[in-house]
Amino acid sequence: MTSPYGFNANATADGEWWEGSWHDYSPAVTGSGTFGGYGDLALFDITDSFARAAQDRVVSVGTSASMMGGSARSYIDYTVPHLAPAVTWASSDPVVRNSDNSITLKWNAPALEYSAMCLEVSIDGGSWSQFAVLWNTATTYTWTECSADHSYQFRIRSNYLASYSAYDTCATVILMTPSMPKSISTAAAGGTNIDVTLDNPSPVATKVQYQISTDGGSNWGSVTDAPSTTAFQVSASGTVKIRVRNYNSTGVSDWLESGIIVTLCPPDPPTLISPSNSAVLTTGGSVTFQWRHNAPDGSAQTAAQLQYSTDGGSTWTTVTKSTEQSHTMANPWSAGTTVTWKVRTKGADASYGAYAQAFSFKVYSAPTVNITSPGATVTGMPISVSANYTDASGTCQAATVTLTQGGRKLYSESATPAATITASIDVDEFLPTNGESYTVTVTARSSSGLTASSNATFQVVYTEPPAGTLQVVNDDGTASLYATVDNTGADAPAVSISVARVQGGTPVPLITDGASGSGFVDNYAPLNTTYQYAVTTKAASGAVNTVYVDNIIKSDYWYVYWGDNAAKAKWNPENGGIQITRPSKTRVYYAGRRDPVSYDGHAVALTETPSWMFIDKAEVDAFVQLIEDGGRGVYKSCDGWVYHADFDLTLTPAYTAIGYYGGASLGITRIAGERL
Repeated sequence: MTSPYGFNANATADGEWWEGSWHDYSPAVTGSGTFGGYGDLALFDITDSFARAAQDRVVSVGTSASMMGGSARSYIDYTVPHLAPAVTWASSDPVVRNSDNSITLKWNAPALEYSAMCLEVSIDGGSWSQFAVLWNTATTYTWTECSADHSYQFRIRSNYLASYSAYDTCATVILMTPSMPKSISTAAAGGTNIDVTLDNPSPVATKVQYQISTDGGSNWGSVTDAPSTTAFQVSASGTVKIRVRNYNSTGVSDWLESGIIVTLCPPDPPTLISPSNSAVLTTGGSVTFQWRHNAPDGSAQTAAQLQYSTDGGSTWTTVTKSTEQSHTMANPWSAGTTVTWKVRTKGADASYGAYAQAFSFKVYSAPTVNITSPGATVTGMPISVSANYTDASGTCQAATVTLTQGGRKLYSESATPAATITASIDVDEFLPTNGESYTVTVTARSSSGLTASSNATFQVVYTEPPAGTLQVVNDDGTASLYATVDNTGADAPAVSISVARVQGGTPVPLITDGASGSGFVDNYAPLNTTYQYAVTTKAASGAVNTVYVDNIIKSDYWYVYWGDNAAKAKWNPENGGIQITRPSKTRVYYAGRRDPVSYDGHAVALTETPSWMFIDKAEVDAFVQLIEDGGRGVYKSCDGWVYHADFDLTLTPAYTAIGYYGGASLGITRIAGERL
């Protein structure tokens, strides 16, 4: 019967109560105890500790006793086992941190036999867990399952068969590099105070360090230890940023920055608005200095100091304002003076901010412009414009003449810059309406940078020429025009007559500044559609008189004109058609869309395919000639279409019909061309 450190032995005998004492046997064992019993039964209860051995050993233990004058002996063989030996940490650097991911452990090898070394770790002061069992005689081990932002403590014990030695716990606690705080929140706490609150779950941070920036994070102050790892207060003035990091004896974390906090502080330099660096002021008037208060803490301007200098900054004149961000004064400076000015402001803080970077401007005499013509009434063309320009501080660099009516610009041109600015507006540039009033404006710019302008209003009072007459003869799909004017007894005789076709949009000129009796053949007048001819007579004064003449050309033929040639044919109403498309339109289907996306180049294609009947061979030959000459011309249909086109011809001869030469299918595609 065995136990780790002693034994219990039982022996029996008949008889009465026995008493006895320990006796020594080999190997030498020393002990003490009692025994006793009744009759021939005796109970021995013996306990002792035996010295360790390098291996298991057998020990014989004997007892003797006196029993009613007699004696008895009892022997027990007891096996003393070899138990796991105690293990201790190395006396020098038992636990060494190599990095946040590596720790080396060192211990002393026991003198007695063992089976394995068992290593355990406590993370962040928590429960112990085994992470390595070494079935060899190693006395070092490098552990790589560690990581930053944790603390580690280790203990070790040996193993032999079913027994383990006692633990030896290393006193060294390894701290890894702390992580930075999880979040930072800041709040202005009045004046220049800022409350800082951290969410800081790092288990190894022994303190927090912080830095302050008063320029929004561009530059940082000294590193300072915070009084707490979770909440503290700092003081800083201006546009403030705070950054924090965790610290322990091993190292520091990365910085965590706050957002911007604005505390009470002097304002930034104000923004100067006017007069700007490019400004040129006139003498005699007033000057208004304007600026904008810039307060990072949001406080309104409570005071301002404006300074100006006329000697390049050697001496300054100071003007003090309160909440106003402008200052108006009579201009005290003569022409040619350069004025430098600057401003500084004050907000809720007791101190003024810095002065803004100074602006400079010059003072000049302003130029003047005086219109001498036209006068109040204009009775003829061209309209002559003349203006006198005077400038004590420079010369005229540019001039512009503009005509307006009711605020709407009708005409503008550049004039030659000179002491006398002149311009002539002819009838081909602007044709005023008789009886209307117009305003002419002359604007001039000086080499000093200042400008001047003047305007004059005049009324057009013309005597109109007599109205023209127009004779129109419609023949074979065209209109022959004959325009005349009767100047008999006219106060303002017509010096020319013009004719234009008017149909919807801009008039198309047919006769321009012709003499009385001018004629014209209008090949491109629309068929079977009412349109107008505008007949305009013009007097030497520029006055005009326009009348309108309605006209319609009726025809059952369709025409094609090219060069000096023409072809015609009658329509066969049983065939043909018109197709209008946008040939560059594309529809694209995209994944995930129910409907397609349409892309369009905006071009319009107009195609006709009429079928025509020919009465005589000359009609056929004309169309054949059209194709031979290139197949391009002007197409004019019975329903009023007139446009440039490409043509393709398909002939269908009729060989059996007397006096009938068959038909043709004409492919017509509209193309770009000049106005018709």
